[in-house]
Amino acid sequence: MKITLLTIGKRKQDFAAQAEKLFIQRLKKFCSFEIKSLKDLPSGKRSPEEQKKKEAVLLQKEIPKNALLICLDEYGKEHTAEEFSHKMEKWEQRSPEIIFLIGGHCGIDEKVLKKSQEKIALGKMTLTQDLALIVLPESLFRAFCIQKNIPFHRA
Repeated sequence: MKITLLTIGKRKQDFAAQAEKLFIQRLKKFCSFEIKSLKDLPSGKRSPEEQKKKEAVLLQKEIPKNALLICLDEYGKEHTAEEFSHKMEKWEQRSPEIIFLIGGHCGIDEKVLKKSQEKIALGKMTLTQDLALIVLPESLFRAFCIQKNIPFHRA
């Protein structure tokens, strides 16, 4: 299984890069995992909607046609760790490649959201991109541990 975390922009904090390295190493035991960050587009005088449309063009070029697209969205469904683990199992059965998409600072264009197979939220509060890049890989690792009965998750 291949999992890609696709995002716009680069990490701004060192702690995010350290956590990224940690979870890439941990996730290698279960899948092929990478974080792919596309270059941030300067917003200039564009409206948030125009910015999202520009970013959508770049993002769509990076999403393989046969991949399962899961968008992180503030209006997406929240899951417990066990529910997320169960979802992961179902997604794995549907496609050998999963793309988790974290949008830029304006969010994700509606056109891309409509193409996604699912929209999930990491919580009700908005997270910075740096934090989302820590929380999602940790959640993926936890989901695999639950599936394999590895004592990482304590319910």
